[in-house]
Amino acid sequence: MVVEALLLDLGDTLIAGGKVIDHVPEALSALARQTTASGAPLRSALVSDYTTAAKPEDVARLFGEYTDIVRGLGLLALFRLALDRLGIVAGLSAAMFITEDAGHVAAARGLGMTAWQFGTDFTDWAEVPALVARAIDSQSTTSLGNGV
Repeated sequence: MVVEALLLDLGDTLIAGGKVIDHVPEALSALARQTTASGAPLRSALVSDYTTAAKPEDVARLFGEYTDIVRGLGLLALFRLALDRLGIVAGLSAAMFITEDAGHVAAARGLGMTAWQFGTDFTDWAEVPALVARAIDSQSTTSLGNGV
């Protein structure tokens, strides 16, 4: 399966205390230029129930006028909705997810997604573009090795 999307949590992952976490703007800028193994742009989406009235400008710039807060969905439905809105018809293994929530990371991994926990799997957002690039390269190499 080729990775096509990166899904990001917002609160305590991209922002904390109403401020953008160090190195997030640079990481998001680099991720916006990231391509998939097929050469297509890596698509990104926020999947968060963070309820701040205003998002920091750096986050809003990447995700546009994202205001759609979806409540009452489990993670599976939320991930599928995000992929559907991105126009990705492949399964959940086509997505990666970053959050600070250990339970959400475990759930995403259980659904076949690549997932990282901010604060545990990495502690500095400056690391994320390389982390994502390695995951894309790893999955594309695995897919090619399987004749896909």
